[in-house]
Amino acid sequence: MPFTRVAGLEKWEGIILDIDEELMTAELTPLDRTGTCLVADFQTQLLGEDAKVAGPGDVFYLTVRTVRSESGYPTRTEQLRLRRLGVWTEEDVARLRQEAATRMEKIEDLFD
Repeated sequence: MPFTRVAGLEKWEGIILDIDEELMTAELTPLDRTGTCLVADFQTQLLGEDAKVAGPGDVFYLTVRTVRSESGYPTRTEQLRLRRLGVWTEEDVARLRQEAATRMEKIEDLFD
């Protein structure tokens, strides 16, 4: 069975500056914060179905992998994913506040 080896992995957080049906311009910051920020253009289609809802100010993640095949030739792949924050209802927030208050009472009881 042929093997592949990940020879490099780079991750960035991006903020969409401008987007249309074909191109997306974004500011990229390395997740390890060791490199420099840069501005780059991507094909909007790389966001897949998320391209329909993406807009300026949205955050996405870019992962680039370099893989070496058994023959030694490198292949690079990239993946863009829009950050998903989820949808919080008023009931969710009220429930979480109640849970936090209950936990705080239990913590306070430890020190009485």
